[in-house]
Amino acid sequence: MKKKGMTYEGQDIATIESKKQITIDQLLKDYGIDKKFWEIYRVVINTWDANAGKGETIPLYQTKVWLKKKISIVNHEKFIDDLKKDLKKIVNKVPKKKRESKTKDGHLLEIDLFDVHWDKLAWAEETGSNFDTK
Repeated sequence: MKKKGMTYEGQDIATIESKKQITIDQLLKDYGIDKKFWEIYRVVINTWDANAGKGETIPLYQTKVWLKKKISIVNHEKFIDDLKKDLKKIVNKVPKKKRESKTKDGHLLEIDLFDVHWDKLAWAEETGSNFDTK
């Protein structure tokens, strides 16, 4: 069995040539082609006699399909609306925590620990003074 796969001028083509007739479904299975993602738009199944020697001939078969990827058109607005609905189902399950402010003027002090130098080692020759957290 001679199996070929190729892309030609933007077309994907799968071909099997063999001594027995191959169905389209067998060809798709042999190539691992999933019909959910691929559409067959042309098929050629043919046969011819080949020289088997000593004046005898044997029939040979070819199954060839032309494929194109199925295009899924996504409605972005519907997708976003569905996503929002799904997220609302999740978000509403998380209990909201009420924060009580102990300040009377409406201000809150936040201490930013972004640039804390935990385990910092500073050498006097490089920094001007020894500053080690050890």
